[in-house]
Amino acid sequence: MTPRRFNYILAAIFCAILLAGGGAYYLASQNLSEGTKKLSQRLADEQLADQKITALTDLQQQYNRLKPLIPVINNALPTEKNQSRIAIELRNIASQSGMNLDSLTFPSSAAPGPLSQTVKVGDVLAVPVSFQLLGTYEQLQHFLTRQENLDRYTSMTSLGITAQSGSGGRLNFDVTLNVYMKP
Repeated sequence: MTPRRFNYILAAIFCAILLAGGGAYYLASQNLSEGTKKLSQRLADEQLADQKITALTDLQQQYNRLKPLIPVINNALPTEKNQSRIAIELRNIASQSGMNLDSLTFPSSAAPGPLSQTVKVGDVLAVPVSFQLLGTYEQLQHFLTRQENLDRYTSMTSLGITAQSGSGGRLNFDVTLNVYMKP
């Protein structure tokens, strides 16, 4: 073997090693790049899952804090009209205030659904109640204070006052209020 031929063989082996090393480097960098992408995706998914778990834990804590209020809310905004209960409560607070409650009625109204005598007010339904009270202005103030403190959510929509002749300062009060319920 001549030295020239030996140099060609060494140069060919060197080129083959160089090409094999370059190819191996290229394949390794492609695998590393794909692995990095997969790892980044897994880390992002894990971070998102951790955020969801944290959010759910926070919601669970908020629910546990608010859970005792659910019966109070359901009492304030029930899903049923309970007209007899409303009538009894209004009669009780009228008598506690020293007033006479007469002619309590639930006026008819255009029903928004299968529930009669209700009116759509925002996201809730209102059951209008009209009645007459006989008493003094101070007694009316006591009545209104007690009415505001009912367990059921109510709001007064109208109040008419007329003097009654020969009644010794007693007045007639025509009252209409809405008693609210969930649809």
